[in-house]
Amino acid sequence: MIWWHQRAMDKHNAYAELLREQVLQNLFAIRRNLELNADSSVDNWGDKAQWLGAVEQVMASLDRLTQSLYPAYIDDRVMF
Repeated sequence: MIWWHQRAMDKHNAYAELLREQVLQNLFAIRRNLELNADSSVDNWGDKAQWLGAVEQVMASLDRLTQSLYPAYIDDRVMF
């Protein structure tokens, strides 16, 4: 039973790392690009602000998901 729990935790940790290292990083780059482009053309800011808000909502959702998959603490009760 302990082996199965550890394997499940390892799988969750791998998913969390994938989200943090790839998906969230890519979304951050997209958001930053939108912010930089928004400063250059004021006339088109409405559409960019809408997209920026959508990207920020997705980032927040993914961040909550990674927190649930990969807790901030390590369970000391699990014996190896």
